[in-house]
Amino acid sequence: MNFKFRIVVMIFLASFLNGFSQQYQYLYYLDENLNAVEKSKSILTGKAYYENGTLKMDCFGKTTEKLLLTATFSDSALNELQGLFRTYHNNMSIESEGNYTKNVKQGLWQEWDKKGQKTDSLIYENGIRIVKAKFYYYNNGGLSSFEVTDSLQNTMSGKSFSDNGVLNYEKSFVGEMGILKHYDSSGVRIDSVFTREEIEASFPGGDAVWLSYLRKTLNPDVAANNRAPAGMYTVIIKFVVNKEGIVSNVTAENAPGYGTEKEAIRVISKSPRWKPAKQYGRFVNAYRRQPISFSVEYGR
Repeated sequence: MNFKFRIVVMIFLASFLNGFSQQYQYLYYLDENLNAVEKSKSILTGKAYYENGTLKMDCFGKTTEKLLLTATFSDSALNELQGLFRTYHNNMSIESEGNYTKNVKQGLWQEWDKKGQKTDSLIYENGIRIVKAKFYYYNNGGLSSFEVTDSLQNTMSGKSFSDNGVLNYEKSFVGEMGILKHYDSSGVRIDSVFTREEIEASFPGGDAVWLSYLRKTLNPDVAANNRAPAGMYTVIIKFVVNKEGIVSNVTAENAPGYGTEKEAIRVISKSPRWKPAKQYGRFVNAYRRQPISFSVEYGR
């Protein structure tokens, strides 16, 4: 978000505007980056007032008139964010909240989903994120897992729970070394690993060799042979590279038609073995996505 604003429209209202539970003194027309623009080009309406020496601005959707965010600036020129910054979901619950100091994030920032469940908790120092906590939930609202990373201390810790609240695993690492403890349904520890090594699944020889395989195996004329109109037809293929490096569960996420999905699935399904992904030093299943495009051109 660009916070060095060029103010081209600012209207001071002689009589206060009655607004969102405040008496507003200033009205702004803004684009998606909070730059002031002509009213006809705006997508946000900013209404502002002074409080404790800073300018508080509530931004509303131009068409919906719903409150989307609240920002605090040093003054009415809007050149410097200084204080509370908050965004809202479309159901008016808080989406994110934190503070700026001279246009950079500072201190605690938090994020919530539409249900009001905290998903992220972060600490910034002069605009640099130094601590991050991530939270995941089951559909019933129960905590599924959380993970905390500290970039200054180079530490990572976390826990995972079953849907009935039983501890599945806990982890604690400094750098790449530490311990991950697994538990059974009765809470008895059943296994431990001592590295946080993570490696993505990869094709032997790298991306260039994988693309070469696709070019050699794919029939590029499938769409044209099925009388597709001139144009580009791109299929997104999702597949799994299992613990043994075998490709499985190959599906198309979209359907451009003219035989393109079937041909793309055929090519991916015939793939030689991959190098499987690793997580915490162990081989794991990994999802991959691959776009495959078919071009159709006809001479005049």
